[in-house]
Amino acid sequence: MEPNVGGFDRTVRIGLGLAFLSIAIAAVASGSTLGEPTRTTLAAGTSLVAAALLASAILQRCPVNRLLGIDTCETARR
Repeated sequence: MEPNVGGFDRTVRIGLGLAFLSIAIAAVASGSTLGEPTRTTLAAGTSLVAAALLASAILQRCPVNRLLGIDTCETARR
């Protein structure tokens, strides 16, 4: 699969990935404020979203972009 994530799209993915990662860390650090099931679910869910966003930004490949035919990477067009 050729790279299809680049430029502004990649920057947004990194920013959102770091934001979701900080939400996951805050959920774990909040202690008993949220309650155990809610805290665990929130931390796990936001960690997965963060991992997906950061992985697609680092690898410059996104399966969803490929399915939709979106290509924001200029190097792939050469």
